[in-house]
Amino acid sequence: MTVPPESYTFPWVDQYRLLSADVDCWQTLRPGAIPRLLQETAWNHAKHLKIDYSNPQFASIHWVLTRLYVQITGPLPVWEDLVLVHTQPTGVDRLFAIREYLLTTQDGREFARATSSWVIIDADTRRIQKPQPLIKDIVLPDVAPLFQETAKKITQPNDLCWESLAEHICGYNEVDLHKHVNNVRYMEWFLQSYPRTRFEQYALREWTINYTAEAGWGDRLITQMCCPGGDSNACTEQDGPVLEDYFQILHRTDSENPGGQAKPGAVACSGILRWYPLRADHSQ
Repeated sequence: MTVPPESYTFPWVDQYRLLSADVDCWQTLRPGAIPRLLQETAWNHAKHLKIDYSNPQFASIHWVLTRLYVQITGPLPVWEDLVLVHTQPTGVDRLFAIREYLLTTQDGREFARATSSWVIIDADTRRIQKPQPLIKDIVLPDVAPLFQETAKKITQPNDLCWESLAEHICGYNEVDLHKHVNNVRYMEWFLQSYPRTRFEQYALREWTINYTAEAGWGDRLITQMCCPGGDSNACTEQDGPVLEDYFQILHRTDSENPGGQAKPGAVACSGILRWYPLRADHSQ
């Protein structure tokens, strides 16, 4: 990270009142709800910029989220708090269009920031399009990016031992307006894999997700998890170890969904989640 948030003037800000569905049993914003806030804000800004499907030029293309990195930088807001999601496009990295976010409370306190990478796919050919010709008229903010790097491609160690945790049959609740499993659902599946003790003892402070193959109605997916080096890796803090967990969600090898686009066994999504010890008062 390079520049503090007070030096920024973001071109787009959305406000959200946290609903009961957005918080956990401690009445605190669930990490799994953050991708939904980012997604809605990106959509609203894209519509304002006329680079969504309401513009005839974009009617036959889809914006597809491919990578996301989120960092929790302060105490999370609670039920009924008003949160602000600031966003800005920051340019193009090869075939990726980059968008950043800053999340604050109503009084301006930052509690999270994120960077995302998107590709543009032709809805008919399913091929990735170069973003420059389509977004050439967008004026980028003349500021340094929040992050020195974009969200990384996840490279998993070869010696990981995966444990299968759950199977998901994609249906009505998972599929979005593009008839694909929405990116928000994958994060929810990751978090659903943990026991209660993880949330009582640790706080999720950062995560990286790569979306690598689409899944649709009727697809059968499996969530797998691995903790490198046992319960935790070698990284430690004063209050205890920092836990790093690898996830992947893949199509079943015996899947026979005739409408599916991905091959059996293809990894639909992978993630790395890093957890830091909670203090005795459940604060981060």
